[in-house]
Amino acid sequence: MELSSQAFIGIDGGGSHTRALAIDAQGYPLGSYTVSGCNPHNIGFLHAGDRINEAVSHTLESLNANVTEIRSVFCGVAGIRNSEEQAELAKSLSRFQWTYNGVLKIDHDLSIAYEAALGDLPGICLIAGTGAAGIAKGYGGKFHSASNRLPNGYEPGSGYGVGMDAIDAGIVEATSGSRDEISNIARSVISLSHEGNLQARRIIDRNTDSLIQLIAKVRAQSRLDEGFAIVITGGLGGSETLYRTLIVKKLTVLFPQSKVHSPHMTPVEAAAVFALRNSKAES
Repeated sequence: MELSSQAFIGIDGGGSHTRALAIDAQGYPLGSYTVSGCNPHNIGFLHAGDRINEAVSHTLESLNANVTEIRSVFCGVAGIRNSEEQAELAKSLSRFQWTYNGVLKIDHDLSIAYEAALGDLPGICLIAGTGAAGIAKGYGGKFHSASNRLPNGYEPGSGYGVGMDAIDAGIVEATSGSRDEISNIARSVISLSHEGNLQARRIIDRNTDSLIQLIAKVRAQSRLDEGFAIVITGGLGGSETLYRTLIVKKLTVLFPQSKVHSPHMTPVEAAAVFALRNSKAES
């Protein structure tokens, strides 16, 4: 079989978006598609499988006709915490034909976020989007991760946390109550803070403090020195707004020798690279 007939698919499954990317055996992109988020703790494992299938199916429809085999799929999905949850999502995905013949791997989206951020380097990747989490790699290569999500679903530092704080403070009206819509409120809160709204600024300050505490927690777990590398990603953390500016400022005060890096690829690109690596490992 010619290399051009094979595809390797990466999935970046977050709380707000599920992105699929197909590459060929040389790593060149073949097609991509984005749908709504697939965190199984937000929508259930059955619907999470449906969302991933929707992204994969549309990606497959965009591929060249000479691509006839899906060799490997790697899913980095928000909320996946252990092997039992990996198995439950795999069971949901087993309904779909594209899973029959290739290699299917499932992991937390932190794994692809770190790969995209720092690759083999030790350091910390902070994700501030719909949710909030941090992952650190120590000098021995061991990973340590932590989340701000509480049992009731509240998640300080995340878009959802900012949105909920704004609703509770009465500076915005409540929406339908979905995590995505509440998370979207964060943009308005940041804008209000820029305009001088003191309540909005206090919410931004409190939530960025929560993220700094998260960075400090995974840094202590990984025993990184003061000059650790960090990448700040996610819909809130990765955008050039007051929110990111405050994170960087507070990080610099607490860890003056730390260095903020830019990611060298996107998480979905990292997922596709993992799919290609896994296929080679199985062959």
